[in-house]
Amino acid sequence: MTTKHYSNDKDVNAAVANLVRGGWTVQAKGRSKHPKLIAPNGYRMAFPLTPSDWRALRNLRRDADRLAALPAVAAKRL
Repeated sequence: MTTKHYSNDKDVNAAVANLVRGGWTVQAKGRSKHPKLIAPNGYRMAFPLTPSDWRALRNLRRDADRLAALPAVAAKRL
């Protein structure tokens, strides 16, 4: 089974793929320089395509855990 390419770092790529399997969605870069992960509860976080910091994976996991623990946000009205 092949996974989609989310990041140039194999560990960050695997972590993002695992989150996507858990119900998170990935929003393309758009105008920003980084793609965004959207938690099932509606919160968003950016993640690096090319992490330069050795703590990037640890920070990604920490931020995802914190966002997942927050209550759901109200849907935005268009």
